[in-house]
Formats: sequence, C-alpha cells, structure tokens
Amino acid sequence: MTQTGEWKYTGDGDVIIGGKCPDIININGKKQVILVHGRYWHLEKFLENIPTLTKEDVERKDIEHYAKYGYQVLIVWDDELATVDNVVKKLVSFNGNKGGEINDGDSKVCI
Repeated sequence: MTQTGEWKYTGDGDVIIGGKCPDIININGKKQVILVHGRYWHLEKFLENIPTLTKEDVERKDIEHYAKYGYQVLIVWDDELATVDNVVKKLVSFNGNKGGEINDGDSKVCI
C-alpha cells in the first residue's frame, strides 16, 4: 500500500529499523512508520508466556522502539479494519490532514 510519492510498503523486509521491519514507511522526508498488527501475531501468540500482555503494552513497546530512531508511529490493528472510515480518519490524522490517495495496486482509497 503506498500513497503516491509519500509512502512505501516495506513489510517484506525492504527496510529494517533497529532490527524491526515496519509495514509502511514515509519516503517523503518525514520519519513516520505505519504498523499493521494482527491480534494473533502481535498479541495472542505471546499470551501463553506473558498472560497479562495487552494491546497497549504492545503499542507502547513498538512506539518506544521506533521513537529511539526518531520515528512517529501509527498502529492499525486488524480488528479496526472492519470499520474502514475510522482507519481512514486515523491515516488522515497521522498524515497531517493533507488528504491524498492511498493505492495498494488493486484498490484505491481517497483521503
């Protein structure tokens, strides 16, 4: 998923920041990353060893990690994707209310 000239999908390992691979990174001069978290891979998988782990704990750890390298972080959880309008609002707010177009090659969302 990329925003024309501004965002690049990097969840394939194209970019590593401090040992972690963000899903999407701003390539237009802003130090911003977007992480798309699935409950299983980013929370439930760890509950057996850390039964008190919460989404907020995961978010805080990720935000602190990328902040060490000067990045702002937006986290979108898979359960949020059911309400596209709310996700678009989060993206617009994170992007500085600039609006624009998000294009993943198959579909397009104007924000």
